[in-house]
Amino acid sequence: MTNRADRIRSVLTACLLAAAAIVAGQAVAAPAARVEFAVGNPQIASAGGPARPLAKGAGVEAGDIVSTNDGRVQLRFTDGAYVSLQPQSQFRVDEYRWEGRADGSERGFFSLLRGGLRTITGVVGRSNKRGYRVTTSVATIGIRGTEYKISQLDGGIVGSVGEGAIDVCTGAGCFPFGSGESFLVSDPQGEPQLTDKQVDLTPPPAGDGDGSSFGDREGSPLIAGNEIDPSGTIDGLLMTGLQQGMTVADNGDGLLIYSSTVLFDDAGLPVQIGGSSLPPLVDVGNDGFIAWGREGSVTGFGYFFVTGPATPASDIATLAISRPVATYSLLGGTAPVGFDYASGTQVIGTLTAGSLTANFAGGTVDANLRLDMGGQALQLIANGMSIVSSSAGSTFASSGATELCALASGGCNMQGFFAGAGAVRAGVVYQASTVADTRAQPLSGVTATGAAALTLNR
Repeated sequence: MTNRADRIRSVLTACLLAAAAIVAGQAVAAPAARVEFAVGNPQIASAGGPARPLAKGAGVEAGDIVSTNDGRVQLRFTDGAYVSLQPQSQFRVDEYRWEGRADGSERGFFSLLRGGLRTITGVVGRSNKRGYRVTTSVATIGIRGTEYKISQLDGGIVGSVGEGAIDVCTGAGCFPFGSGESFLVSDPQGEPQLTDKQVDLTPPPAGDGDGSSFGDREGSPLIAGNEIDPSGTIDGLLMTGLQQGMTVADNGDGLLIYSSTVLFDDAGLPVQIGGSSLPPLVDVGNDGFIAWGREGSVTGFGYFFVTGPATPASDIATLAISRPVATYSLLGGTAPVGFDYASGTQVIGTLTAGSLTANFAGGTVDANLRLDMGGQALQLIANGMSIVSSSAGSTFASSGATELCALASGGCNMQGFFAGAGAVRAGVVYQASTVADTRAQPLSGVTATGAAALTLNR
């Protein structure tokens, strides 16, 4: 009886303390991060506490150490940052502070104790660069950009920068490395060295754990950044949850571009655009900067889209001076879907190549896409598309007297936008037809509709 009374008193005391904290405005804060994916047998240990299993959805607090063991873990922090941890890695959250606004008090201090990671920084790293660092055994990483990866070696580290720039600090000082550069640190007192050595982040095996994998697909022959494969898995760091300020090119009901919110599920699949639910999708890709997909069952004119965080108009104005001309290569896209008039059948083709040149100083875009529609090669050329900037982002389209969108015969229509800070991505949707004369009987030629994502060449 005494034990039961003690338990009741304990529960009442806990409730009263919680109520008092709420009254005092001290409600328990959200954890620093949530586990987006956890496969294998990862563990987490709080400061001074025993290790315990780590599962998807678990919270990670300052002071916690995440050990992947033979598994993998992806964390999403409250400021929008992602950290993807490789097998045999240990990662500690040393200090983290984000109150939902950038006021100079935000902090993100971490330690990679062993193993490797890939990360896309969030608001903390972008708004308060002095408030962000990752400490390793031989160097400290400070942020000046958005995406990088590092891996511990015997007595050193190797790293590479995907987007933006980082500072690598040792006893010899701090040294900047930019997009596309790799570095090697073997001496904590020496200077980091440029290297051709690539970060060895082992890709996940097919069918990891819960069916969601997220490692780098190094050396993939793709057109395809992080497309979902036939088994339903998806690679890479992802946009998940509700994303604000996304620009969407959508040719489901005719070519159009609009700014909206996009809801992604935990696997990085978009499920809503502007509050409207999407049909089941295939050919879906999501690389953390831009996403694309098409309706799973396309009959006639189907639903295709590409979406990403809108590039601010101020960035385009800055690029007109700092990077007047930029080129982009194909990252991924949907299979083009069309109709072959000669056979009277639907055709699901292949997006084989693509490129884009943005003249930010001149305010124009040239684009070139190549398709294979059941053995019929199509080349879509759109030159002189005008860049139009507004609060919704910066877009371009193949319409108007001075623009051109042509095939060898027939014609095409293309619209697109720039995504991410510094216009690091571009998205386009297109329609094309080789039917030169619709009065001819019987009709011949093929149509194609699709969406594509492109990445900035550094």
